[in-house]
Amino acid sequence: MKEKIREIGRRGYSINETCATLGISRSTVWRLEKAGKLRVIAIGRRRIVPESEIDRLLSGDKAA
Repeated sequence: MKEKIREIGRRGYSINETCATLGISRSTVWRLEKAGKLRVIAIGRRRIVPESEIDRLLSGDKAA
């Protein structure tokens, strides 16, 4: 199964992975989400940040 995930590629990150990727705290992630600057998707009890949102944030584009 892990081979298939690698073939498809990763499309989203947990909150902790997002923090590590961006070098910011969890509170900053939640502030960005609350301000509408970062989209966080709820899937059950998990929260996922799409890879495209991280790319958009890093590129300086405004939220869609």
